[in-house]
Amino acid sequence: MLVRRELVRVEPRRTLDETRRWYDVILDGVRLSDADNVTVDEAEVGWLADAGAVLTAADSLGVGERLLEMTVGYVKVREQFGRPIGSFQSVKHKLADMLTTLKGARAATYYAAMALDAGVADAASASSVAKAFTGEGVAALAGEALQTHGGIGFTWEHDLHLYLRRAKVNEVLYGAAAEHYERLVELRFLVAMYPGEESSLVRRHDG
Repeated sequence: MLVRRELVRVEPRRTLDETRRWYDVILDGVRLSDADNVTVDEAEVGWLADAGAVLTAADSLGVGERLLEMTVGYVKVREQFGRPIGSFQSVKHKLADMLTTLKGARAATYYAAMALDAGVADAASASSVAKAFTGEGVAALAGEALQTHGGIGFTWEHDLHLYLRRAKVNEVLYGAAAEHYERLVELRFLVAMYPGEESSLVRRHDG
């Protein structure tokens, strides 16, 4: 539907994420006619939704990479018991897990972006994999980065909380991980029932 700007109210919204502006679009009392209807191909709408999910995953990937960079830098200079905390095996394991998460997130996100661009049959599945794995993984990674920084990570003056907030909001934008996992199960079931018809099945399912 097309709605004239003067007929709606747009109000700023306060969210966990302080790095972006968010708004509510309020349509109370708006009356529309048949002339306001816009005909759009369902496949195009599905592609845009998948593209939004992949772009959000890419944003989360960037957040995760920056958090890992900040955390590695911090553990090199923060000392405890007379030595940098990065020399402790438990901290090394935590950083290794963060790096592993990012490698998987990068692979999933890059593939999903290329699949959508090329229009391959599994593009919709790839976008859900990327969004679910990256959104959930980077949100957890942000928590680990916060724990590794200790008290300084909780302060308003340190930038870490901005990345953590963004990662947490990205986790639910364009569908939380649970929604995408459910979608993947449904898509896999449909493909198993109708092999060789994945592209048409995805359009039919999302429509």
